Amino acid sequence: MSTQPKVPAVDWTRLDELRRMEAEGLPGLATRLVRTYLENSRRLLVELQAAMDAGDAEGVRRAAHSVKSTAANIGANVLSQIGRALEIAAQEPQWHADQEDVNRIVGEHGRLVDALTERFVL
Repeated sequence: MSTQPKVPAVDWTRLDELRRMEAEGLPGLATRLVRTYLENSRRLLVELQAAMDAGDAEGVRRAAHSVKSTAANIGANVLSQIGRALEIAAQEPQWHADQEDVNRIVGEHGRLVDALTERFVL
């Protein structure tokens, strides 16, 4: 039985583009973006968990929106899609807090952090 390979945590196209810009006179741009992402993403995960614990649909929606957007900025398409799905779900009148949603985001975030730290000296 063969298993499908997992989609990479990062589509390196975006960060490779930033690295090309570094060569054109903007040194450290990609590394700064990754560092900023890592700092902010940890805070977003805490906010997301707090909103989930409180059953605060609007707080979950806002945090999931931020997860989606910041992940997309660095090419973390899988994490961005998971965040988008939770953002949409939290807008539904019948939405109820489901820890598994946060667990998926946290798990994918972990994969992303591993991929970023393999490629960047942070």
